[in-house]
Order: sequence, then structure tokens, then C-alpha cells
Amino acid sequence: MSTVFRERDAWVIKWRDAAGNWKKQRTQCATKLEAKKLAQQLEHRADLQRHHLAPMDGPSTLTFAQLLDWYDEKHAHRVKSQALRMSVEKHLKPKLGPLPLVDVTSSVIDDLLGEKSRPLSEKSPVKPLSPKTLNHLRAFIHRLFVLATKAKLWNLPNPAAEVSKRKEPKRPPAWLRPEEVTAVLPHVNERWRAMFAAAVFTGMRRGELVALQKRDVDLTNDKPTIIVCRSWDSDYTKSGEVREVPVHPELVPFLVEAIDLSPSELVFPRTDGSMHKVEIDLPDLLRSAMARAGLVRGWVHKCRWCMRKGVEVAVPAKDAELRLCPTEGCGKRLWPVALKRTERFHDLRHTTATLLLKIGTPLAVVQKLVGHSDPKITTEIYGHLVAEDARKHLEQLSFSPLPKAADQHADEPLGLPVVPLARLGKTKPPRSKDFSNNLGGFHQSGRQDLNLRPLGPEGRSAVTHPFSSAPLASQALATSGKGASIDPHRLVGFPPLISPLTAPVRRRFELPEELLTVAEVAPLLRVCKATVYRMVKDGSLPAVHVLNGVRIRRSALAEFV
Repeated sequence: MSTVFRERDAWVIKWRDAAGNWKKQRTQCATKLEAKKLAQQLEHRADLQRHHLAPMDGPSTLTFAQLLDWYDEKHAHRVKSQALRMSVEKHLKPKLGPLPLVDVTSSVIDDLLGEKSRPLSEKSPVKPLSPKTLNHLRAFIHRLFVLATKAKLWNLPNPAAEVSKRKEPKRPPAWLRPEEVTAVLPHVNERWRAMFAAAVFTGMRRGELVALQKRDVDLTNDKPTIIVCRSWDSDYTKSGEVREVPVHPELVPFLVEAIDLSPSELVFPRTDGSMHKVEIDLPDLLRSAMARAGLVRGWVHKCRWCMRKGVEVAVPAKDAELRLCPTEGCGKRLWPVALKRTERFHDLRHTTATLLLKIGTPLAVVQKLVGHSDPKITTEIYGHLVAEDARKHLEQLSFSPLPKAADQHADEPLGLPVVPLARLGKTKPPRSKDFSNNLGGFHQSGRQDLNLRPLGPEGRSAVTHPFSSAPLASQALATSGKGASIDPHRLVGFPPLISPLTAPVRRRFELPEELLTVAEVAPLLRVCKATVYRMVKDGSLPAVHVLNGVRIRRSALAEFV
């Protein structure tokens, strides 16, 4: 909603533009009514532009290709690597280049990225892009519109902001084992061996090694060091910080040789003394050296003679031993071709950090050594190593001696089920066959029960009644074998009633018969309470009614069993 107000003897209007931002402008209107009409017209025009029903103001009529040309002219020189720009030229410009910027919407960008991620098929014969590459393309478009907004070339919301990121699978970084490093370095070309050794011993990035100068290396002291303060042709590193890296004694001879052979101020220059370009193919040099060292995924033996005749013969194998062509009439020797591993030159940096963490170096020290700007980056990349190395600390916990797990069936022979299966309408026995665990003493509350009973035993201990030497009901059931008779007085979980023959007193007396609740009968019969009510209803289990409750006599329960 536009507004009009008076300020310094002039009418000022305020409205929202096509991007949703508030705009404020002083007018030459003589009256407030004229200022209101002007504000309404500007607001209406912004609404049409917001819905792409009116042309944008100024240079917003640019196409995506023209915006790319503007980016190449103004900002491309600040980026060290042009690999992403080449990827944009290949994957984005053919589709988005001819479109005006107003037509490059979030749905168009999302559809294009989805098309690039489609798997191989007849409709999509091109290899799909990885989620990481798709996220890089999305980030480039977002950055491009941000720069255009700052340069007043775009005043609408950023279309790439509404495009969701693709989920990238998290994989641990690849690294070389110590014995693999020892095997690979002798097979690296002498021209590159010192740089590869420095990468392994210091963990420096590729651009930091290429830009390393002789004045940054101090080998005169007892503790030689390297000052890392630049990358490629920039006077700062990726993290923007300057760090000091100690030099390993085994690296000193490589650095001395590289400095003596260098014709310029650089430690690892080209043959003419200039700096290497970003397109230098160091990963291929590493993989070739690993193949010469025998560190490969496997071998494929090919026949060159059959290949000349248009017949391709490829025999996969695990070694490079001599093999003959299996083609009939040929019998020539096969040529072994190594299946190279996929390690990159950057994985030498991962090798340094990984091996340091393996020997117990604190994570904060590794973070400072490799030059990460935030410890969270080091934790995210190498956090799996910290968790794995925590095993030795976890194994120091000891709770011995621990009791051995006893076989519950070894010392406790089981009797028959308390409730016949035929009465419950079941043909299979219950899952657990140990009925003795559910026949312990009853739980007493703090108040007096209406159904008075003698105090029950405490668990399954060998405690007897103070007036009798008879064992508990659970012990009686546990010691009874198959087909043995069960004393009904021992079934309910407390000692037998006091008999006038065994009582220590002369006076004869009788206790009232026990009345059990449904909740107490159900666990003894290994059934639910609903089943007990059903058996009471159909008359199979005799019961009595006390007020609104149902009670089962102990003798009736014994007869039922």
C-alpha cells in the first residue's frame, strides 16, 4: 500500500517496487491528490512487472547469455579456476542463454537441473551429472544474480534462491597408506617428485605449492619451517590466513634440490621459471605413478593384433602376468593395461591429515597444520577417524569379572503348562516355556486387603514359612517333573496352611479360604484378564461374586488346573 506525506515543503511518495522493496521519492506535485495518483500508478506498474506483464526498467531486459558476458568482463578474472565457468558454458548456456532474465525463473532452473540428473536412457543418452556438480551450477546462478543485483542490473528476487539443493552422499576422503606412499614416490617423475613429497609431508594445497617462493622456505635453522601465505597468483590463501608449517627432516633434501634447480623465485616452477597454470594435470601424474608401483584396481589384457583386424579382445585379470590371446588362430601375447585408481592430487593432503590423526595428533593441531579456517571443517571431513580411534579408549573400560550367562533350562526342569491348551482354544504352545518365573509371591500394598491371606514369600529365595519347613510354591513347581502331582496349596505362591499336627501351639484354628482376584489369576494361568472373565462366564472356572467384583477360590483354581 503506497503512502504520501509532507517533508521539507514537498510531497514524498513511498511504494513497493517489483522486487518487494520499499522505494521513496520526492515529487514535484503541488497537491496531495496529485501525489496519491502518482504513487498508485507506480505501484500498479510494479505489480505488473512482478507478474511479468510489463517490461522491466532499464537493463533488466538483458538475456542470460548477455549477463554471462558481463560476468566474464567484470568478475571472471577474480576466480582462480575456470572449471566451473566451462561447466556453465556446457550445461547452462545452451538452454538459458537465449532467455531474458525475467524468464529465468526458479521452475526453469529446477527443471534444467533435473534434466541433467536424469539417468542414462534412450531419451537421455548423456551421462548424468553428480549432485555435487548440480549444486555447483545452482550456486553459480545464485552468485550471478547476486552480482547483478549489486550492479543494479536486476531488481527482482533471486530465482536460484528457491531451487532446493541436491543431497550429496557423504563419503570418507581417499588417502594412501604409509607403505603406499613409500612405493609411489620413487615412481614419480624426477621433475615432480619434490612437489609430491612436499604435498605428503606438509599437507599443502596444490595452489599453495605452485605459488611457494624460496623466501618462504627457511632451512637454515635447526627447526626448518615453511610460511604458507599465497595461492596461485594471489597474495592470500584459500582461508585467508598465514600459517607456519614445520618441515620434516626427510623432506629437507627434496626442498634443497628443488630450490637449487629452480631458475626463478618459485620453488616448483615450470621449466622456463614461470608459474604453472591451473589446468596442470597433477592427478594423472599421481595415478600413472601408482600404476607403475602396482597400486591399481586390476588389469585388462588386450590383444593388439586382433584390434587391427577390428576384433576387440579384453581379458580382465588381477595381475600383469604374461597371457596369450584366446582367439582361435591368433595366440599372440596380450598387452596388460592397468585399471588406474581414482585418487586425486588433493588426496595427498587427506593422506597427511589422516596419518596424523591415526598416530594420535589432536584434531585442533591438524586443523592448524592443514589450514582449515574452522575446526568444524576438519571435524566434518575427518570425524570418522576420531570415532574410530576412540575404540582404544573405549576398550579400556573394564567391568570384569562378569558373571557368565547361565542356561535357564539347565537347572530348572519345566513342568506342564498351568492351563491346558485345549481349554484356551490354542494348538501351539506360548512363546516362552518358562512358567516358573511368573509364579512368585504376590505384591502387597500398604493397606489391608479384604481378602486376608498369610504373607507371601519374597521372590524365589529359599525362605520357608516360620511355622513350616515346606518350600515355596515356585520351588515346588520348579522341582516337579513331567507328570508330577502339584500340591494345590503350593500353587498360589505361599506356604501351606497351618496344620493342627505341625502347629507349635495347642489351640486349634482355621484360616478363611483365599479369594483371588482376576488380576492375580491371569498371570498364574499365563492368559489375559479377558480370557479369565470368559472362562468364568462359560462356567469352566468356578467363581464367586463379591459386590461388583469376581473372585476365584484357591481350591477352585487348583481343581481347574
